[in-house]
Amino acid sequence: MSLIFFLSSLVLVVLLWAQRRRVKELKKTRRELQLEENRIFSFLHSLGEASSQGVRSKELYRLIVEGCVRILEATGGALYFVDREEKMLAPCFLTEKAPPFVMLPEVVPQPVSPSYHQHEESTSAAHSFLRLHTILRGQGLFGEAWDWPGQKFLTREELPTELVEQGLDAALISPLRYGNRTVG
Repeated sequence: MSLIFFLSSLVLVVLLWAQRRRVKELKKTRRELQLEENRIFSFLHSLGEASSQGVRSKELYRLIVEGCVRILEATGGALYFVDREEKMLAPCFLTEKAPPFVMLPEVVPQPVSPSYHQHEESTSAAHSFLRLHTILRGQGLFGEAWDWPGQKFLTREELPTELVEQGLDAALISPLRYGNRTVG
């Protein structure tokens, strides 16, 4: 009889320990969700304030991209809009640490190349190129995203090798739609 009592007590202790561990994990998940909710609320609040104050478009683009980078805890981000002729994407805002989403020409120092060790000069040259470089429909990741039905999260393994070598580790890319038109 005492062996049965001992075994059932042991089972109950193990179950109790497992439940406490699960509760601890749920509390951690709840805290993480609360932090994410706070980041999103802060982002939406700042956008609301900016729009009510009549902020210029460029400042609004900055707020949107930097807000998304904060929410996603990303390294960097970029916003591109379709030009008036609907033939290409033009950069509107790139964060300072935005990795190259397009192939950099050989004349532009590679920001992640071991020979440059991420010097400011190479990062600045790459950023300058990206701020001025337009993307044709169907060209590269962003040009292809023009016709995607929705967003895609691309891991290192799914990205073109050339972009990974330039420092892109993962990307969340989404076409911006207004009605049936892609606007960015």
